[in-house]
Amino acid sequence: MANLGKPFDPNEKEPAKAFDILPTAWYAMQIVDSENREAKTEGHAYLWLELEMIEAVHPELKGRKVWARLNLWNSNQQAVDIAERELTAICHAVGHLTAVTDTDVLHGKPMAVKVKAVPAKGEYDASNDVKGYEAYAARFGAGVPVPVSTGATGTGKAPPAGTPPGAAAGGKMPWQQ
Repeated sequence: MANLGKPFDPNEKEPAKAFDILPTAWYAMQIVDSENREAKTEGHAYLWLELEMIEAVHPELKGRKVWARLNLWNSNQQAVDIAERELTAICHAVGHLTAVTDTDVLHGKPMAVKVKAVPAKGEYDASNDVKGYEAYAARFGAGVPVPVSTGATGTGKAPPAGTPPGAAAGGKMPWQQ
């Protein structure tokens, strides 16, 4: 049995909705949150991105979310190279073509995001994977929508791409200094 500490009133919130997997397609999205997260493998970490559907193109899907992981701090150089190319694609998609030291500069900017439907396999349910990023106008035409403010509050702090895992003294990740 679990004690909730105080009475919980189920009438105070909207019930959570179950969502079907999005079909494979390009969607109008924006980054609304980002954090550095440690991976299961010690000394490895990734940049976690929360992407939210914006109203344009698919208004019925406004607010739907997908998540991406960029393995920027990994002992496998190929994984790091792939993640750096993905981050480069995001920067180009949102029109930020200068050095990035904080991912907040990428938040709230419309872009086209390729989402792939991944069928269920074995013990894993069906899911969505992010497979590409393009400029909004290149995929959907002129008239870039005004970004939607969501009030997300991630850390948004990312160390420079390519920072080696565990490079900091004391075994801390670079952003934990």
